[in-house]
Amino acid sequence: MTQRITIKPGDSLVSLAFDYLGDETQWRQLGQQLNLSVFDPLITGRSLDIPTKKELLDFGKNVLQTEIKKRYPGLDLSGLKGIPGIEEINLIDWIL
Repeated sequence: MTQRITIKPGDSLVSLAFDYLGDETQWRQLGQQLNLSVFDPLITGRSLDIPTKKELLDFGKNVLQTEIKKRYPGLDLSGLKGIPGIEEINLIDWIL
């Protein structure tokens, strides 16, 4: 379940990822899910709905699936176990 927070002075996507997800390296994914760019200022007092780690992971998987379908229409990936990650996408790019 998402957590509604209010932006405080000095907050950044990196600090929010660390504070609420426990992993500052998730800042890009967090920004993507919140429709924020690294260049968008976080406005003090603005409310944001911070996803849980699972929600962020599910969102990332959906983004990857959409990207794979867009890049490789008709490519049958049904034999793969799990959801392909960025490494698999890069490998497919290299093979094709």
